[in-house]
Amino acid sequence: MSSLGIRGLRVRRGRSGVPGAAAFSTSPASKICAFQQLSQRTFSTATRRRVENRVPANQKIFQADNGMPVHLKGGVTDAVLYRLTMGLTVVGTVCVLYKLFTISLPKQK
Repeated sequence: MSSLGIRGLRVRRGRSGVPGAAAFSTSPASKICAFQQLSQRTFSTATRRRVENRVPANQKIFQADNGMPVHLKGGVTDAVLYRLTMGLTVVGTVCVLYKLFTISLPKQK
């Protein structure tokens, strides 16, 4: 027999009628059920950390009219990522053009 307990979790009643008595049973199925209840309870009642709201500060940075493109307004990290992306793009284009050139020419015998 089972009924809904606190927070909608199923509470299994053993033969004695005491809630939770079935959790101490030795059968593998009851242990799995108890583990599922414990894991659901653990994750669902976790306390939330207070996180500082940084949206207004980021809005000021990205909406400032300083003539800089928006994809570089994030600072050094954005500039490095931009240059890395452009470098990889150029290298990839050169590699593809080289392969096309070598494939298009017949081999000399």
